[in-house]
Amino acid sequence: MLYFIIMLINIITQTLKKNKFIYQLNENKKFFFENFLFTKVNKLYFIAIPRSGTTLIGKLLHYFKLDIIWSNHYLKPKFNNKIIYITAIRNPIQRFVSAFYHTKFNQKKTFYKNFFLKYPEVSDLIDDINDKNSISHIKLTHVLNEGLSTFYTIDYLKKNPPKFIFLYDKINHELNFFFNKILGFNKHELNKRILYKYGVTKKKKLTNTQKKKLSLFLKNDIEIYNYLLKIRKKTNSKFKSFAIKKF
Repeated sequence: MLYFIIMLINIITQTLKKNKFIYQLNENKKFFFENFLFTKVNKLYFIAIPRSGTTLIGKLLHYFKLDIIWSNHYLKPKFNNKIIYITAIRNPIQRFVSAFYHTKFNQKKTFYKNFFLKYPEVSDLIDDINDKNSISHIKLTHVLNEGLSTFYTIDYLKKNPPKFIFLYDKINHELNFFFNKILGFNKHELNKRILYKYGVTKKKKLTNTQKKKLSLFLKNDIEIYNYLLKIRKKTNSKFKSFAIKKF
């Protein structure tokens, strides 16, 4: 009996999630609670920006039992000056392309009928990137919408920068530096858990015109990405292992 009740609840939940109004209501509720009620003082957070290597990093934090809160995408540092955090960044254009194909092949939650028939490739979406329906869809698909500018502003970063910045392009090196060099975890044990296949989804290459169009659309994200790149080495060199406690 309990099994059927759980199944029924799951069906109802999934049905409601496909309703745009209910989805937005749920997003706003989680946003409010994460940013203004549930944040903890003197806790180190890992701010998880989708498609930036965050799942892999989060799993390692959990495996090594570090007292770092692996946040979901609802927690936005720019709305809370008390957040102490580490983060991961990825080139915004690459992140957007990855988010598109992740949604298409893995998440499969879209609020527009036949969206991926209309836009079978990310290049097709970019061609219509300023279209009203396209923008609306992006805003209601968190892996597409949750770029750097939804988490940070330049002014915020100058006042409250992250304590450590993982760079997706050098993720294996970054993980070794953070978990082995700084925190002293066994390198062999670490490397067993960072074996990861990148780029398994075949992606259509963008033309220079499409790259330029997407760059304009993501200009705020790109500005923040470049700023974080600029401060990354200095920021990471200051990170101390005593800042983290184990459970």
